Amino acid sequence: MSFLGGLFHPGRPYEDASKVYNQYYQQGMGELQPYNQMGQQGMQNYSNALSGMANPTAYINNIMSQYSMSPGAQFEMQQGTQAAQNAASASGMLGSGAYGKGMEEFATGLTSQDMQQYLQNALGVQGQYLGGESNLGQMGLNAGSQMNAAAQQAAQQQSALKYGQEQAPLNAFYNLLGAGAGFAGNYMTGGMSGALQGMGNWFGGNNGQGGQGGYQSNSNNWRPW
Repeated sequence: MSFLGGLFHPGRPYEDASKVYNQYYQQGMGELQPYNQMGQQGMQNYSNALSGMANPTAYINNIMSQYSMSPGAQFEMQQGTQAAQNAASASGMLGSGAYGKGMEEFATGLTSQDMQQYLQNALGVQGQYLGGESNLGQMGLNAGSQMNAAAQQAAQQQSALKYGQEQAPLNAFYNLLGAGAGFAGNYMTGGMSGALQGMGNWFGGNNGQGGQGGYQSNSNNWRPW
């Protein structure tokens, strides 16, 4: 910003800084928001799944109501039945009570084994689902914590920038008074030449040029570099 801009609009740098800071703040919030939303949905799904497990008996019965014998167990049932029939036919026991009891025990055992495997697989999938939803919930919690921390930091930064913006005109006024006092002091001690030299140094310093620019003076006139 030029010297005159800083003199007549001393709060503008704070306004510009506030806009840039808000731009990056909004960008950061936009990047975190999807993770926060997924986390909220994950926690809701996790809570719903746990609610469905509140009654263990009803939960297990609901799982087993969807059971059907696996293709592997069906094949084993067919092969076992055929082998038992062949053996019973060869021994003359086909259709006997012992044969019937043996086939019933075979079918019951095979079905029970297949049902246990089905239940184990279903619970394993359910466990993975709960773990995934829990991880999503934790991710959302982390994103929410980062958003909260960023919001607090943004509030502090914006408050500081607002304070600086409000103080800038007063600071500029005090600086101008100081320059006037310096001009008067230089005039008293060095005459007009000293006063103009001091003014040139002050203008140059306030342009961020460290006194090398601005206005120079000699005994006859003063001019800009």
